[in-house]
Amino acid sequence: MEELLSKLYGDSHENALHIAILNREGGEMRDEQKKMSVALDELKITSAKSNVNLDWLLKFFWIIATASVGSLVAAVLGLILKK
Repeated sequence: MEELLSKLYGDSHENALHIAILNREGGEMRDEQKKMSVALDELKITSAKSNVNLDWLLKFFWIIATASVGSLVAAVLGLILKK
């Protein structure tokens, strides 16, 4: 009878240790998941900022394109009116 109780207690003790290890590792995994989530949020913010920062390039392109087209129109009108 004592052998049965010791085996039963030993198994439950091993199970308790196993559960404690799983809980600890699960907690570590949750911590890592939180860190990854924060890193992904920072990456999203950085990506959004870089999209906003590229707006000046688009405006600059349109200014240059408009000036180029304007100068071409002025040159053509100058040639037409010269005759």
